[in-house]
Order: sequence, then structure tokens, then C-alpha cells
Amino acid sequence: MPLTLSTLLEQANAAAQQEDWQLVTQCLEKLATIPGTTRVESLPVSTEEPNGRSPQLNISSLVSLANQVLEYGDFQQRWEVAKVFPRLGTEAIAPLLEILADSDAEVELRWFAGRILAEFNNPEAIAALIELLNSQEDEELSSMAATALAQMGEPAIAALTKQLADSTSRALAVRSLGKIRHPQIIEPLLSVVSDRDPQVRSEAIAALNSYDDPRIPQVLVESIHDFHASVRREATIGLGLCAMRPSYKNDTQGIYRAIASEIEELLRERLWDFNPGVTHQAAISLGRVGTPKAATCLDEILHSPATPMPLQLQAVRALAWMGTPEALEYLEKALVSREKNSSSPEVIAEIVSLLGRIEVPQLKPKAAQMLIELLNRKPKVGGRDSMRREQAIASALGYLGQKTSIEPLIQLLANSEAGVRFHAIAALKQIAPDQAYPKLLELSCQPSASPSLKEGVAVALEEWVKS
Repeated sequence: MPLTLSTLLEQANAAAQQEDWQLVTQCLEKLATIPGTTRVESLPVSTEEPNGRSPQLNISSLVSLANQVLEYGDFQQRWEVAKVFPRLGTEAIAPLLEILADSDAEVELRWFAGRILAEFNNPEAIAALIELLNSQEDEELSSMAATALAQMGEPAIAALTKQLADSTSRALAVRSLGKIRHPQIIEPLLSVVSDRDPQVRSEAIAALNSYDDPRIPQVLVESIHDFHASVRREATIGLGLCAMRPSYKNDTQGIYRAIASEIEELLRERLWDFNPGVTHQAAISLGRVGTPKAATCLDEILHSPATPMPLQLQAVRALAWMGTPEALEYLEKALVSREKNSSSPEVIAEIVSLLGRIEVPQLKPKAAQMLIELLNRKPKVGGRDSMRREQAIASALGYLGQKTSIEPLIQLLANSEAGVRFHAIAALKQIAPDQAYPKLLELSCQPSASPSLKEGVAVALEEWVKS
């Protein structure tokens, strides 16, 4: 039999007296759906009382019950009841404001009150969160206030903009504005890109990087020389993002004209930055720029003896990401030089892996050719390192799917390592099974084939039958 409104409310009050906050929350979830919101739980609630009269739902009593759960419940119960508050309407705001303003209240309780207030987009709620942001009394609460204001979105922009005038709350205000995805934040953030606090500068630029505005590119150019590494890093990221935008490539309005001629050089300078975070972002951004000059900058850092290994790896990733003939040539150059000098096996392994992920159809034949040539060159290392290398090459050739790889992969079956053979078999099946299988059958009958190759071919044919 369905529960009536009055009996459900009685059940909630009885549960509150027994401090069964889980049951109180369940009742509130049902009661809060009656005014017309979507029902949450499965038990049906009748909107008619036994006497036939329309039910009178006292919102104040529901707010009181919800507040009790919020005050006395555990974290999970508070989390669940927090979802009920927005359905209770504006009557729920006043008690939440009271909790938020009580400096003697438990921090977790105030944290929940602030997060719930963010759901209302109410001027009083915004003012209270701004006041908490200014108070700086607890880092966790200040961070919550910043997040809650950002969640409110556009209605909070004006209030947060005013906070930029206060040096004590400026950093958190900038952080909140940065989380609000709206063009109205551009103007206030531009006003603090030269702030004395590097945290304010870097967070403002990080947020501005998401927008295509004619005022931003010059800010990035100026900030890329900032004395603080975090600011240089964000400006470096921003220039790379600029280069990816259609407006940069077309530039019909001349927005990027001032930086287009120097963007590669600006990023090249950052490749030699003393901060690793900046150098890595410079390599990524040059990959995004994708011009022949950008590829040359990456090649330069890749072949410098002073370049640390993490930056070398980032450089080869950026070149592969470009997907241009020039970038592929530089990767081939890096591959050959390291093979010749028996140096940087990490870089060789990374290039092999990246070549297998080339997506540009026109570049796949060249990438496969590079891998085949590497396979044909006898490595100076042996044992497990050699085995891993040949497995990686076989896998990369399989991904590229070029039929020119069939013969080299078949020859790889002569390898005595089972792992290498199975990688070669998998690649052959991936590239062209209908062409590879007859070749294997033919080889199995050739007297001139080496015993090791015949053995590998026999294994391949057996695997073919299984599949």
C-alpha cells in the first residue's frame, strides 16, 4: 500500500528522534519529489490523504529534518542529504548561511553548507562565499568557496571581479574565475596578468589560454620571458594552443600577425630553459605549431649532447605528433645516429613505438621502411634487449599495415625466441593474412630455407590453423 505524505513525514520524524539519519534521508528524498520534481526512490507516495483532502507539505519541517542530518550525520549521510537541499527551494538558504558563518562549527559541516549553497545561485549565497573567501581562516574552506563560486558560473563573475582588488583574496578569485567557462572572465583576468604575485599571473594566463581573443597573444609573448617558471610554462602552453586554432592558420583579422613570425623562435628559446617543466611544454608546443621550422628546433635539441633524456623523449614525441615529412626525416636521422653510436636505447625504443602509431596515410610507407631498415641492421646489443626491440618492430609494422612488411616479418620467424615469432605472426595476420599464408606454405616446402626459418614457419602455420 502506498505511503501517504503525512505517514512518510511521521516516519521521518520518528527516525530523527532515534537518530537514524539514513532513514531520514530516504524519507526526505521521497518527500522532496512531491512538489513535482523527479521521484528518486522506488516506494510510491500518495498525494491524497485518507480524508480526500489535498496534502499540505510543510517545507520548513523538511528543511529542519535535512539540517539535522547535515549536522549530526556521518560524511556519507551528509553527502546524500546534500542532494535533497536544492529541491527544498529558497527556504533552505537561510539555515545554510547560518552554518557557513559560524566559525565555531565543524569544518566539514561548513564545507557541506558551502557546497550546497553553490546550487542556488542566490545573491546572499554568493556574498557569503565571497566573505569566506576573504576570511582566509581555513585553507580547505577557502578552496571550497572558490570551487563553489566557480560552480555558480556567470552570476558569480561580477562578485569575483571585485575581489581582484583585494590582494589577500586575489589568487583564489582568479582561480574561481578561471573555472568559469564564459567570455566575461577575459577582461578581469587580463587586468591581473602583470600582478606581483606569480601565482596570480600563472593562473590568469592558464585560464586565458582557453580563449581566442585578439588581446591574449601579445600577453603570452610578454609572459614567456617572465622570471617565474610557472608563468613561462603557462605562456609556452598558450602559444602552442594558439598555433592550433583555425584563426591562427587563417588569420584573416590579423590577430596573430605579431607573433606568427617569431613563435617558433620564442618556443625554441624555452627549449633551453633551466626549468624542465618549461622545456617539456616547449617541445609539446612546437609539435603543435607543426611547421618545418618548428621541426628543425626539435631536431636541434634532440641532437645536443646537453639535452637530458626526458626532453629527448619529449622531442621525439612532438616530432611524431606533427605527422609531417620533415618531422619523419628528423626521426629517421635520430634513429640512425643512435644506432650507429649504440647510444640512447630509450630513444630508439620510443621512436619505434611512435612510428607504429603514424596515422597519416601518406607517411605510413616511409615509417614502415624505416622500421624494416632498422630490423635489417644487426643490433650491437643482444639478449633480452634485442628480443624486445624485434618484438616492438614487429608490432609497429603490424599497426602500419604495409604489405612491404610481409617478407621481413616472415624472415623474422627464423628468430629462436618464441616471443619474437608470435609478434611476427600477429603482425602478418594484421597486415594481409590472405597473402601471408600462401607465402608461408610455399616456404615450408622450400628445401633451401634454413632450418630455423622452417621451424618458425611451421609454428606460424600451426597458429594460423588455430585461428
